Amino acid sequence: MKNEILEEDKKKVYDALISGDQDFMHNYARQTSSAFFITNMVEAYFKEIIQAKSKPNKIALELSNSKILVWVEIVEDDQLMEDTLILAEAKINAYFSKYGFHISSTIVEDSDSLDVPEHYKNVAIA
Repeated sequence: MKNEILEEDKKKVYDALISGDQDFMHNYARQTSSAFFITNMVEAYFKEIIQAKSKPNKIALELSNSKILVWVEIVEDDQLMEDTLILAEAKINAYFSKYGFHISSTIVEDSDSLDVPEHYKNVAIA
């Protein structure tokens, strides 16, 4: 059994650096920066809405390389939750837009009787 000093992924990065494979390096940088910023945006968004005295009925996300789409169902006329969601989106965009990342929310009420679109992933609400 051969002792490997470097993990395979790290070895690929170092090989690309040494060989000057700019395509690989730029793609790697894009993927890692997207993962970093999208993760931080999701965490910051949920920290904002957890502070509300209300909670949504349903929440679902669609993630891409530079944006998060949020689909939220709230109780009819729950203005507190709606305001919290709008403010959370504004705060996230105010901070992360300078890095080229943003969030966009669709807010519906339970009385609208709409299903979560198929391309969104449901998030469990405790």
